[in-house]
Amino acid sequence: MKKAEKRKILQEQKRQLRESKRIVTIARVTGTKTASAIVHPCPVKVPKSIVNSSIYGYEMQWSDHKKDVKGKWSWGIERNWGDETWSVLIEPFLKTCESKKWQELMEEITGNRDSHKKHHYYDIDQICKEAQERILELEMDDNDRIFRFRLGNLKRLYGFTYNHVFVLIWYDPTHKVYPTNNN
Repeated sequence: MKKAEKRKILQEQKRQLRESKRIVTIARVTGTKTASAIVHPCPVKVPKSIVNSSIYGYEMQWSDHKKDVKGKWSWGIERNWGDETWSVLIEPFLKTCESKKWQELMEEITGNRDSHKKHHYYDIDQICKEAQERILELEMDDNDRIFRFRLGNLKRLYGFTYNHVFVLIWYDPTHKVYPTNNN
């Protein structure tokens, strides 16, 4: 089999896997049940180089080309964070992160007595239902996990990582995308 044929087969397998994950995500968000054949797609062979690849050794890069700034959340916060918040808070934070490797970022902890990781992933089903539904609307539901940067007490940035690039989706100044008992 030629390389081009193998590549097409692998691309089709990946597309099928993404579609099955999308169906499962839709079912989870909407509370419907799916057929077991859809929930458990046939296994896809993924090259070991992809499975074992790690972003930890790379410097963080970022993009805001997929930012979701239309409308507002049900809790009254506009998704559009505005120019001032961008230039004073978000962009400087991301530029600071650019000089660090992902491993450094992932090892950062909060300074309080019950320290924990500052920046990390959440499974999509851990974030609020409204955010899950928004991910479906934005057709970004081929991701199982979302990454969160902690900017301050309540302030968070959410997005997806593609290789070593953080793709910014939301700025959450009130910690409502991932609600806790404290907010």
